[in-house]
Amino acid sequence: MDYEYKDRPEQIGKRQYLPDGANCPTEVTIFRCFCGGGSVEHHRVPGFGDDWFEICCNECGKNYSEIRAEGNRWKVFTR
Repeated sequence: MDYEYKDRPEQIGKRQYLPDGANCPTEVTIFRCFCGGGSVEHHRVPGFGDDWFEICCNECGKNYSEIRAEGNRWKVFTR
């Protein structure tokens, strides 16, 4: 898989939600996407080590398949 490193984009929001059956909320940090037309959500479950990214932009979703946080940069896998 090919990838590129990108600086973490601007944070534009934050929220929490409690999935069905869970006793710990999932924290969601919302960032501006790479093209500026949508967003990227970073979901994190404190205390469990679970975290994942969701690309919420049609354009960026066509170009990128996966994101992993590495310090202040993101490792972004291309399609």
